[in-house]
Amino acid sequence: MELDFKQLLPLADLLEARGITSEEVGRLIALLGAGQIQEVVSRLGGDIARDCLQYAGVINDRGTATPTHEAYFTAAAALALLREQRDTWEPVVTLPATLRSLLPDTGYLETAQVLRRIVVNSKRELILAAPFLDSGIEDLFPAVADLVAEGGTCLLITRDLVVAASKGRNRPVVDSLRRMVADRARLRVESWSGEGLGVHMKVVVGDREMCYIGSANLTHGGLERNLEVGVYCEGAGVARVADFMAAVADGLKVSRMPAAR
Repeated sequence: MELDFKQLLPLADLLEARGITSEEVGRLIALLGAGQIQEVVSRLGGDIARDCLQYAGVINDRGTATPTHEAYFTAAAALALLREQRDTWEPVVTLPATLRSLLPDTGYLETAQVLRRIVVNSKRELILAAPFLDSGIEDLFPAVADLVAEGGTCLLITRDLVVAASKGRNRPVVDSLRRMVADRARLRVESWSGEGLGVHMKVVVGDREMCYIGSANLTHGGLERNLEVGVYCEGAGVARVADFMAAVADGLKVSRMPAAR
């Protein structure tokens, strides 16, 4: 039976919606091979599943498995899995009160909400990077402390932690975080203290799976008062962002610029 690729799409949509794992795929194929079609249909949601299976060439119009049922079901499952692993992104904004009343409802995610989502939902690894910090980010520190207490790690990359002349402006915020974290070995702080702005990126990454990249500093201004735009991303590509941030931290550590300790 020659199958048009498009015939797999409804079944792939169904498998994706049902959250079928690779282990479950194997069990369902075994059931198909054993002639237990109704069991498969029931597990996938009933009559609509029967229609999708037939349209994909997994079962025939008599309701029995086709000779190619394993190949076609596997192909649809692979398509569903690829969809689950794809990167997704959404726009993120900070709207100051003066503009909020002038602009139509954008429906966009808001920066403070997105950062809270990332920090609170991170279980293993959190990366925070911004050139400027203030008390606007301190509401999230209890969640960071919980992450570390449960065995996770936090990397903070910023600048101006050396107290000299006008520098050291971020030190009180970092000291506040350090006081809340019981296991200092799981909290790593790296700082740019050379000439020029140096570190200017604003990035928050959670568990190498979700991240914010945008214009907002981790300050009251960035989270509440300024007009800021960024993106919230999920997917396999986020790991590359995490790798880059780790490389930046290692570079700052290796350099002879004073780092926060």
